Parts: sequence; C-alpha cells; structure tokens
Amino acid sequence: MNYSDYNIEDWITDEAFIAYVNGEHSEDIDRLKNDSKHAENIRQATKIVQNLERTQIKVNPLVIEEIYDKINHSIDMVERPETRIVNMKWVGIAAAAVIVLLIAFPFFMASESNHITTIAEKSTFKLPDSSLVRLNSVSSIRYNQKSWKKHRYLVLEGEAFFDVEEGSKFMVKSTQGIVTVMGTQFNIRDRIGFYEVECVEGKVRVALQEGGSFELEKGDRLTKVNEQEADVKRNAVKEIDWLNDYIEVEDQKLSLVLEEVGRHFKVKFSNIDSLSDKKYTGFFSTNSLDSAVHQIFWPMEVDYEINENKVVIK
Repeated sequence: MNYSDYNIEDWITDEAFIAYVNGEHSEDIDRLKNDSKHAENIRQATKIVQNLERTQIKVNPLVIEEIYDKINHSIDMVERPETRIVNMKWVGIAAAAVIVLLIAFPFFMASESNHITTIAEKSTFKLPDSSLVRLNSVSSIRYNQKSWKKHRYLVLEGEAFFDVEEGSKFMVKSTQGIVTVMGTQFNIRDRIGFYEVECVEGKVRVALQEGGSFELEKGDRLTKVNEQEADVKRNAVKEIDWLNDYIEVEDQKLSLVLEEVGRHFKVKFSNIDSLSDKKYTGFFSTNSLDSAVHQIFWPMEVDYEINENKVVIK
C-alpha cells in the first residue's frame, strides 16, 4: 500500500486503515505513526474513526453503494476463483467507511471551494480539471480543491449545468439525489419539491435519495415532483432552457413557478392564496420581469399590478 501522499481525507476513507483502528495489525501504518510527516494526520484520522462508537448516523444507501463498488473493485484486482464470496469483514469495513465519511465531511471540506449566486445572478467557472460549470441564480456549489484530482465530487444546492471533461468518475450530490458521469453535459435542478436531471450529451446515472436508480442518455429527462414517482422522458431535451434566458414549465403548481420567478428577479408576490391550487404549463422569460409575469398570468386570465419589486394579484 502506498501511503506516501495520504492526507486525512484519504486515511479516513481507506478501508485498511479503518480496519487497523478497529484492531487489525498493519506494520506499514505502525511505521508511519512514528514518521513526523504522517503522525499528526494519522492521529487526527484515528480520532475521527473512533467517533464511530459514540455517533448515531443514518447512513445514506447511495454512499454505501459507492463504497461497495470501491471494495469490490479492490477484490477483483486479486486473483481468486470465479466464484467470489465477500467476507462479512469487508461489509463491516464498508459500513464503517461510510459513517466515517459522513462524520468527517465538515473536517476535510475545510479546504473546500465555494461558488454562490444570489437572486438575479448567474455564474460561469471552471473546475480544477477544466470541466465547465454554469450556476443558475440562488444556487451554490462546493468541492474540495485539494483532493479534486483523486475525487471529482461536489455538492450542489439549486441548479447548475455541467460540461464535464473526460477522466475519473464525476459525482454531483444534491439534496434529492446523486448524479454520476465520466464525461458528458447535463443539467441538475434541485429545488424544494422539485428535482430534474437533463442529459445533453453522453450518459448519466441518477440515484435518488429515497431509492431507485436511472440511466439517462442524450436527450433524456428525469423529473420528480414532491413524493410522486420519478418520470423519465426519452428524447425530450433539445436545449437547457435557462441557458437561453427562459424557463419552460409543464403542469407545475403555480406557487413553485412563482418561486422560480423570484429567483431570477428581486420580486415578491402578494394575494396569491386564491391561486395556490392552480397549475401552469408554458414558459417565461428571465430577461424581463414584465414579460415573465405577463407570460404566466395572461393565459390564466389573472389580473395583477406590478409596483416596483412587488406583484399584487387583484
């Protein structure tokens, strides 16, 4: 095992180290504990792992799956008969690795990079591997820049479009799911009560937080509204709407639509309780508040008045 360039994040996600902390012997780790270059990182990582005994955490099955993939890959690298039996020790290590990862997340994200947009603001930037990200309004992305070469993993809140350079596995975690790719173009919209993934190029894998996994190819769209089952439409995506200054909506609650308007314009809506049960299908522009409100309310025959940054329903 080559531990020469290990940092704390590497130690706490290494199944052999977790086994060592839990009593298995390792001459390599014993030797490194006395090496000034590694001693402090090993001490900190050991402390984090030992917190397992005192911490109760609900383990995300999506993360467990990722750990299992890594362990099974390691097992496959060793010559053995065709029939493979996974020792229960590995299952325990996998579960420990998952919990350790969750415990330590705030710690190793200390070297994280953050990109945040506010109302009516968008941002375009490149990741360390030159993958392009276009971040929509009221959204954020964070990732660990220090470990990016080893783990292309980031956390999204809100909506973003990704143009991913080919390379190792690329993972985007948001509240309602994890999207995994190698190199492709896709869009994720994760808002309260609404989750959508659109594949523009290549192929993506979507694992929902509540369970279920889907493969999307070019032109496919997965949509999930509240507690409803996920809906996948094939060959439905021609372009990403918000990148072209409009938002397309299909049979959505008007309250959600107006929340989206509020992300693109500094505006508040009043007297909308009477419209709470209505749904909207159509689109609205993100360039002009007047146009956006007209495009939504005119087909619904709703009277309104715009007063500076406030829209009052009559």
